[in-house]
Amino acid sequence: MGFRVLHFSSTPLAGAPIRLVQALREHTDHEVRLVDLQRWGLYDHDLVFSEQPDEVVELAAKADIIHLHNYLDSHSTCFAPIDFERLRRRGTALVRQFHTHPEFVAQVMGVSPSAVLSCPLPSLVIAQSQERFYPQARVSGTPLVFQRSSQAPRVLVGVNA
Repeated sequence: MGFRVLHFSSTPLAGAPIRLVQALREHTDHEVRLVDLQRWGLYDHDLVFSEQPDEVVELAAKADIIHLHNYLDSHSTCFAPIDFERLRRRGTALVRQFHTHPEFVAQVMGVSPSAVLSCPLPSLVIAQSQERFYPQARVSGTPLVFQRSSQAPRVLVGVNA
């Protein structure tokens, strides 16, 4: 078994967190879960904090890696009583993934753009256009998860692309 990875998202982010979790489950040996703050009704859910807080607190305490999406950092409190900073100090690895422009992230969080950009956590950024605004972040593609084999891309042998 690989790492126990627990993702947290306070907004739906166009379904990117759940698609990433589904791809990691399908293609790695890591135990990967997603905690949404509430039920959005737009995309699939794994764990919903407002419905399963005790289970989420237990999983957070056991996680090897906590993956925070967009508007969350180690000082975020919307998933209280979970204290991400305390978990980090205890040895849990934290990583932050950005999905939108730093000025918008700052506005939603109520901080300055420089505070967002100077966050000391290791970070990822999606590969659309945002990567140019997060020079310290590692670029991460958004995986495509196909529900049916008929949706999978076909490879044409002998055809130049």
